[in-house]
This record gives sequence, structure tokens and C-alpha cells, in this order.
Amino acid sequence: MRSIAVSAVRTSMQPWHAGIDLATVAKKAESEGGSHECGPEPTRIGPRDGIPRTLPPRFLGGLMNEDDTMLLGLVDDSPITSSAICDDIRELVGAGEYGIAFDTLCSSLYEDEHQITRAYFERLQAAAKSLYLPRTTDGLCELIADTSIEAMATRGDYALLRWFGRKFPGLLVQGDTLSVLNETLAELKDLLNTGDIEEATFVLGELTRTMHGLQTSYEDMMKSAKIALPYAKRD
Repeated sequence: MRSIAVSAVRTSMQPWHAGIDLATVAKKAESEGGSHECGPEPTRIGPRDGIPRTLPPRFLGGLMNEDDTMLLGLVDDSPITSSAICDDIRELVGAGEYGIAFDTLCSSLYEDEHQITRAYFERLQAAAKSLYLPRTTDGLCELIADTSIEAMATRGDYALLRWFGRKFPGLLVQGDTLSVLNETLAELKDLLNTGDIEEATFVLGELTRTMHGLQTSYEDMMKSAKIALPYAKRD
């Protein structure tokens, strides 16, 4: 993923309707010809943190369920700086289009490469599960700015590491080992180009043994950590 600048993140953790008397807003909307059930236009409230907010008509009477609260909270706490996108998501939530609203939120985060915290990602996962949209958050773990790594086991020069957002651990290979492998491959290529099959076969055998050692170390550490392999072993 290409490098991205950290987007400005709103730090306020209060809900978007904090400090607003919904009953008063409802009366004002009705006096202007609107309705909290089917007003022609959503009522715009004052900006907070420089981000203008739009109050969907259905919420003017305080008519919010758990999905409304969950999704509106995710919008307010998101790093998305476009008021138009945020207002579109809120209007979708107000219309009861929770799946489309959540997909729009996740797509906007991913396409604009907004960095998010681990806690926010976990909230997105919980929302995806609640809305029966488990695949919607696929790929968003790449946006986490505070990714941590867990060292699970070591064997010789190798280590088994797992980082947040990945199902299976990976194998840490030292830089000098990687360099040797690369030099051996280059040597093998030169031998094949010159037609020295006997020496190439010897070098290939050494390379195969080294790679087998890497895989064996990985499998042994996975077994000690009691984690299933991400592939089927060859007989």
C-alpha cells in the first residue's frame, strides 16, 4: 500500500447530537413546515470541530435504535473529513439503509486510505458482525496506524511472529540469511546460463536444503504454538 499522510482525526468522543435538545429542534422544524417523520429536507445543525452536521428527519423526535447509534457513532469518530460523505452516510442511516451506509463508510475509509486506530477497527468489525456483513471490513486492517507484533516462538536464527489483523503468523528471517539465499539464486542462474549442469545441481541441492530448514523451523514453531498451518503439508 502506498504511503499516506495521517488524516486529521476528530478527537471528541461525544456523540454527534451531544448538547442538542432534540425536542426543541423538532418543534423548530415543524414550525417551519417540516416533520420529524417525513420532513422534505434534513435539518442542519451547527458545526462541531469544523465539520457541519446534518440531522436526519427521523431523529428529530429522538427515534434512534441500536444500529442508528452504532453507525452514527462510527461516522462521528471516523477520520473522514468530507462533510458531504458523512452527511450522505447519515442520511442512509436515517432512511434505514444500514448495509449501504456501512459499506459507504468502509469504502470511503479504504479508497481514501484514512488511517484508523486498532480500537476503531474493532468497532468496525463488531458492526460488520451485527449487520451480517462480515466481508465489508476486509482489507481495512491495512489502515491501522498502531499495528503491534506478537513474538510467539524462536528457533535458531528464526522467529515466529504474528501481527494484528493477520490470521496466521509469519516467519522472521534475518537479513544476512536473506542475502545468502539471494546470492545462491544468482549463482545458480549463472551456472545454468553457462551450461554447468553438474555444479548447478549441487547448488540447487544446497538451496533446497536451506529452504527445507526454513519451512521445518516454521512448522515446528507453529506446532509448539498449537496453531494450524495455513497450507496442507506434502506427503
